[in-house]
Order: sequence, then C-alpha cells, then structure tokens
Amino acid sequence: MAGVSAIGFSGRWTRVMAFSQGAYTIKLQAAGGLRLWVDGRLEIDAWDAQGAFIEHKAKVALDGGLHRLEVEYVNRTGGAALVFVDLPPNPPLPVDQPVLRYTRGLTATLSWLDTGDADGGATNAPRRFTVSVGRENPAAGAPLEILNSDWLTTTSWVAQFPGSGAYVWRVAAGDGATVSEWSAPRRIVVDRAPPWAQMASATNPSEELDPAQKGPQAPSRAPGLRLRWTQTDTLSGVAFVDIQAREIVRASTGYTFATEYRETTRSAVEVVVEGGREITRSTLITALVPFTGVVEVRTFAPNPTATWKLVQSNLTGSETFFVGTPGAVYEFRARAVDWAGNAQEWYDGYSVAAQMDPNAIPAPPPTFTPVPTGTPTRVPPTAIPPTQTPVPTARRPALPTPTPTTGPKKQP
Repeated sequence: MAGVSAIGFSGRWTRVMAFSQGAYTIKLQAAGGLRLWVDGRLEIDAWDAQGAFIEHKAKVALDGGLHRLEVEYVNRTGGAALVFVDLPPNPPLPVDQPVLRYTRGLTATLSWLDTGDADGGATNAPRRFTVSVGRENPAAGAPLEILNSDWLTTTSWVAQFPGSGAYVWRVAAGDGATVSEWSAPRRIVVDRAPPWAQMASATNPSEELDPAQKGPQAPSRAPGLRLRWTQTDTLSGVAFVDIQAREIVRASTGYTFATEYRETTRSAVEVVVEGGREITRSTLITALVPFTGVVEVRTFAPNPTATWKLVQSNLTGSETFFVGTPGAVYEFRARAVDWAGNAQEWYDGYSVAAQMDPNAIPAPPPTFTPVPTGTPTRVPPTAIPPTQTPVPTARRPALPTPTPTTGPKKQP
C-alpha cells in the first residue's frame, strides 16, 4: 500500500461472511505475527511469530448466519506475506424425507441442498459433492461405511442398500481446493420383514371384577368384550394393528306371551254347622290366579358360514373394546403393519373366541302390566302348589272349582 513501509508495519482486515452451521477449519499463512478473531473471540494468537512463512489454523464451530472475522498482522523483519487460505464450502444440508425414514425398498434417492461457500471459493471450479452410507453401529459410535459415491455435480444420488438394516448417510462438498465437514447424519431403516401381532385374550368386563364385587349389587355389565394382543417388529416398529371378527354362534332375542299362575289371598264366606245350626262366617282362602305376560326367549344357532369382517383398524397400544350382540360367540384375529409399510398376513390359527355376556345389555321388554285372564280358583291351604317360574311354552291346567261346604240335614 502506498505510504506504508515494507518493513516494520501492521494492519487489520475485517470481513463479515455467511456460514452454515458446522465446524470450519480456518487457515492463514504468514511471514510475521498474526491474530484471528471470530465474532470477538480470539481463535489464533501467533503475534510473536516472525521470519519464515508459516501456516496457522483453527477449527471453529459456527452457527448458521453472518459472522465477523478480523485478522491482525505485523511484520518486523521484511519479506512480508499474508495469505487467507481458501475456506471450505459450507456443509450441504440433507433433505429430510419422511418416506425414507422407514422403507421397504433396497434403493433410495438421497437429496441435499447446496448451502454455498463462505468466501466464494479460490478457484472457478464448481462445487461437487460426495456421499457416504454406513451401517448404524451404536457400539462403535461412528457408522461403518459400506457405500460411497464419486464426486457428483448433482444434489441427489441413488443409493443401493444390500439388505434390511439401519443405515446412516451424510454428504460433504468440495470446491476444488478444500472439502467441507460432513453434514449431520440422516438415518434410514430398510425393513423388508413383516411385523407380528397375535390375539391374547377376549374377556367380558364382568369376568374381570373382583369376586367381592360380584353379586346382586355388582356394577352394571359393560356391553362388549375387552380384546388384548401382543405385537413385535425387529426394525421399524409396529405402526398399528387391525382386528377382524366373525360371529360363529348367533344369538337372538324374541318375546312371547306366557301364562303364569300366582298365589293370591282373598276373602270368602264359609258356612259351618255348630250345635245343629248353620253359621256363616268370613274366612281367607288362597287361590291360583292366571296372569298373562310377555317373556323373553333367547335362541343360539351355530353359524358355520361366518366370514371375517374388519371391525377395528389403525389401533395403537395393546387392547381395545368390541361391542356386539349379547350371548353371541365371536372369534377374533389380529394383524400388524409396521412403519415401513410391511403388512402381516391374516392367520386363523392364532385367533381367540369368546361369548359376549348374555346379560350385558338386556333389551327391555315391551311395557305390559299383567292382568287376570281367568276366574280365581279356590284351593284348600294344604293343596297350594309351589310357585312356578313361567315357561313360554307351558301352561298349568286350571284346577276344578271346589263345591261350597253344606251342613247336615236336620233330623225329622
């Protein structure tokens, strides 16, 4: 520079540069002393160096954005020289593609973004990229490389995976003079094996009650079956489970009229002879009175042609609740689908069957108030039959009406 001595001078250069997030190795070559400041932090301190042309470098971790670089230089003996060595390109940014997190295919197109070069590059050569693919190896820390590309001028590359497994890939950029740091790794799981799910049980909620809770005061029974299953997958994990069911025994409920005989106490008049005189007095008699009412009739029929139907899908977890017909017997089977899209086949041999509690949700019969449908029949107290439970198809025959008692005839 004009007016500045070639021996015994110093200077300061400042530049604001754009960086992507990552680690950068900054190199300076100088014959003399120098300091490098990055965002006000002293990264290289070689102020006392002099004489020979020496390379100085520092590895600096930077966030993405603009950063201020300052270089201070001093020459004491002549032969001044200062070279700011070409900065490496910014590490490329891999494109996160959800469809590649888990895949069934053995090929995948890996893509990334060119994030530029902080100093524009020291050469006119275009940036190129290289990709490395390795097997995930948590024990060793770093992935074991199995694939790598040549230097590419495109921002995508088709990787050919050898088989199922967990892989990581990363990409670096070069400008012809220096190479960037590797990008942050991206994980890909290649899963070609289907998962597995198997029914474990189907139970009525009433069967799960504590014995102390069962009885007349037990809580009302829920209208359904609790289904449980087990599931597993080796690589990508189970995404969801589907459930199929078929009704192997059908249950139906109907109503019919039935007659029930009930014991009824009534007042009556009784005539007796005492001391040759007829005496009439009141008494109580027990009679069987027929009542007609509506009763429930349940029927059960095997269903050998029952077909499987999808009853619940996209289930997560390990249990669900199925609502069906009280008293019917259902068979259930499960299948799993993993995150890579592999679906398990439906298997009959791993199903479970259970009868839904017949009393789970008893349908209320039509409102009907029993009314007498015949003449009350008087029977002696010793002849009163025990109370009978009404049967839809049976009817007790009416008993003969007893003849009223009469006194003896008077003697002439």
